[in-house]
Amino acid sequence: MNAQALAFSYLLLGRVGNFKSRQWRHILIAFAGGIAMALILAHAFGRFYGPPSLPALS
Repeated sequence: MNAQALAFSYLLLGRVGNFKSRQWRHILIAFAGGIAMALILAHAFGRFYGPPSLPALS
């Protein structure tokens, strides 16, 4: 992860929003959002950058 993305996410979570890093609920919700975003992006980009489809075996 590059430093700019980390700094931007810190600003959005810590300064703009009402995020408290000492509350487990806030940490789990942020973590779940990051995992969901990673899975959605992996699915979307996997179509373009994934391995080519194999022919069906008959």
